Amino acid sequence: MDRRRDPRFGYRAVHAVPIVEGRQVEIQIRTFWQDMWANLSESMADQVGVGLKYGEPSPGNVAYERTARMLARTSELVALMETSGIARELFAEDVFDGPTERLNAMGGAFMTIMTLAMEETP
Repeated sequence: MDRRRDPRFGYRAVHAVPIVEGRQVEIQIRTFWQDMWANLSESMADQVGVGLKYGEPSPGNVAYERTARMLARTSELVALMETSGIARELFAEDVFDGPTERLNAMGGAFMTIMTLAMEETP
């Protein structure tokens, strides 16, 4: 199942479901950006309501509604970074002194994306 082409409530990833020892096993394959978004979504759902992860309608909570819009916009910006090649160019391995510096820069960029999404969210 490819949630990059058919995202659910902002979630984008590829799911492989092989059968191992007679049981289905779900494996989620996510990029760094998709993983950051998924972790943010989990964290925000813990704060404003678990229904957020499943696209459930707002229980009349303004924070819930705003968070849902912010997560949707963040997902759109992450997809744009990935599909446009911007992320690949900005965070090429040869630009940084090592993997830690690269991951720190990518984490900082994700925080910037999230901040932009929040500023755009009424």
